[in-house]
Amino acid sequence: MIYKTKNNIAVIFYPNIIEYGGIERNIVALATKVQKRGLHPLLLCYYDKVDMKKYIPDLEICTLGTTNNP
Repeated sequence: MIYKTKNNIAVIFYPNIIEYGGIERNIVALATKVQKRGLHPLLLCYYDKVDMKKYIPDLEICTLGTTNNP
């Protein structure tokens, strides 16, 4: 899901990023496409166990986390 804010931030929500695979590659591709459209990608998730910034350095990541770690 993507939500564009007033500040040209595209929020990409995916709850749990535990290992790098197909959906994570799609998130990288989506964030790259968002950047090409002049928006700043922000990934909102509960956990980022793979450090998605390794794959797209300009990606801002906001982890919500809870006490119930996977």
